Amino acid sequence: MGRDIPEMAARRSGEPLEAVDAVAEGPHPGANRLTARLARAPIIGAAATRVSAEPLEATERRLRSCIEAFLADAATRGGVLLGHGGMVVLRSVPRALHVLLRGPQQERVGQAMALHHVERSVAEKRQQVEDRARVGYVRRAYGADGLDPCWYHLILDSTAVDIDDCVEQIVAAARARVRHPRPSPPI
Repeated sequence: MGRDIPEMAARRSGEPLEAVDAVAEGPHPGANRLTARLARAPIIGAAATRVSAEPLEATERRLRSCIEAFLADAATRGGVLLGHGGMVVLRSVPRALHVLLRGPQQERVGQAMALHHVERSVAEKRQQVEDRARVGYVRRAYGADGLDPCWYHLILDSTAVDIDDCVEQIVAAARARVRHPRPSPPI
């Protein structure tokens, strides 16, 4: 999962990365929203006896603003954005290339085991959590199906094609978008 946007938002806002991650997961319905955010927040200390929802809402607005500013900056100056609904947010940016890397779950688990040097059970659990979080975030934040091919210009099976070859194909497609920019058709 891409970490560029949350890390940039944390640096710009001065908030801990855990707080940015909590906001990036999107809103939770009803009373679960505050409870879910607090469950992921760093421990404040024994002296804190009361928590107000108002500062959390202000923090969420500030963090979302930082994420939007980062996306706007990257859209004009260039860069690579990983995740966080970029295919929705940057849909109308003529030079943006939207890529989905896919592959059979067991093959992706094998890649994660090799890349992160973890056991199969750990890689499987991480894969399930990341897949659910990624799809859920795009659905909650933008009301879109993040796995729908209509959002992407290029879809690659990164388990069937060597990762260096995937990068070459993405770079070639990105260069073509820069040479012939046009907005993506509306969905």
